[in-house]
Amino acid sequence: MASRFKSFNRCDLFVVIWSLYMLQAILYPIGIINRILQLVMILWGVIVTCRYLLNFSRLPRFLNATFVLILMYIIYGVIHMIFGTPVISKYGFSASSNYVYLQASLNSLLPIFVFYDFTKKGLLTEDRIKKYLFLFLIVFILLFVHNSLSLMQEDKQEENTNNIAYMFVTLVPFVYFYYKKPLLQYIIILTLSVFVILGVKRGAILVFLVSVVYFLFAKLKTGSNKKTVNVLLAAMLLLFAISFVQYRLAVSEYLNLRIEQTAEGSTSGRDILYKAIWNEVSQETNLLTFIFGRGANSTIGIAGNYAHNDWLETLCNNGALGAVILGYFFLVLFKLLFVVKRNLPSYYFDSFFTLFLIVSMKSVFSMSIQNMEISTTMLLGYIVYKSLHEKQMCAS
Repeated sequence: MASRFKSFNRCDLFVVIWSLYMLQAILYPIGIINRILQLVMILWGVIVTCRYLLNFSRLPRFLNATFVLILMYIIYGVIHMIFGTPVISKYGFSASSNYVYLQASLNSLLPIFVFYDFTKKGLLTEDRIKKYLFLFLIVFILLFVHNSLSLMQEDKQEENTNNIAYMFVTLVPFVYFYYKKPLLQYIIILTLSVFVILGVKRGAILVFLVSVVYFLFAKLKTGSNKKTVNVLLAAMLLLFAISFVQYRLAVSEYLNLRIEQTAEGSTSGRDILYKAIWNEVSQETNLLTFIFGRGANSTIGIAGNYAHNDWLETLCNNGALGAVILGYFFLVLFKLLFVVKRNLPSYYFDSFFTLFLIVSMKSVFSMSIQNMEISTTMLLGYIVYKSLHEKQMCAS
């Protein structure tokens, strides 16, 4: 017991603090506790990030791109906190408190530096990542159940779209680290698929489906001695998925409704949001507004909601300059794929490529960059460091 306690390090502490923060209203009432945990996480991230900025010119390009993105959100977030007024749409929808824009951005991006630092110091390892997978899974399940119950109470309906489904998708890249245990990999994928399907979140289902298709492709391209096992396990996975979907179709009117809406081309109002925001941006005549945007959460005043598209959201809020900064971030992230493929074992590349798919696809029809989960930022910080400092690692 004592040896286990001694092995507990700062990375574990950060993950535990995040887990406790996410479980507010489940383990404890919302109030002073979650505020303290939030303050600790943000201060931790700011301190680590500032320490790395002392050698900004020598930082990996990805961390440079990430910091520029953070700096942009800090500037717009602080301006919104000081000078902003509550943004209320013509439909009555209002943005959260003025500080939430900055809070969400820091929560999303600062952990990349934190986990990069943990990896550099040997505190975040492959073994720990494999263990964190199960911790995250437990936390996400608790959040999923809590959110489902809350939605039932609010809407007085037994079934609703559960946004927590996206969190389960972010765990797919973790599965590759169990490359020596293929049966466990498929069991985890099956578990994730249950919650993604139960969430009835079409975007999450699409991203998960693409991620699993790539996972199957990656498994089937392995050596011939494992190919038979992988074919059998893949067949079992598909059989279970088909059976579960058929069962849900038989008992869930809401799932049938969502499928019918998808077949009819329904985008849950996204087409209206996109059109309203694009018309506003494309018809802009003020050069400064075109370059620097309209400020945090301006999409709500224009279209009645967030854009549900990182590119339109950024173009409207942060202008053309913000869109360029976001594009540079994704360009550097894309180029990292080749570095990872060249310098690390194949399962690292498969994990990172799946992560890239998830982040980039979600950015097109949801909110990704300002809403990244700790599971995503952990792997970003970890694999980026490994790809640049531990070339040609031997698979272990």
